Amino acid sequence: MEGSEAPSRYRSPPAVRDGDRCLTLFEHPEVLQNDVNFPVLKGFYSDRRVTLEPIADHIAYRKLPQLWLRATTARLLGSA
Repeated sequence: MEGSEAPSRYRSPPAVRDGDRCLTLFEHPEVLQNDVNFPVLKGFYSDRRVTLEPIADHIAYRKLPQLWLRATTARLLGSA
């Protein structure tokens, strides 16, 4: 690997480096992206683990792809 540049899956996408306002909505935000897929945003919101993942639907033939957003939340369950 030439220079000290990190592999692209560890680099922040350009929107994040420019100060994306979505990051201010979450506590401990984390953006992950590999070489092919869209970036995934993870963080905490109201003590819940949140993951926002865009998904391109390009199954339809001769049609513009639709962009979906998968939002996943998780929280710890209290003990009985």
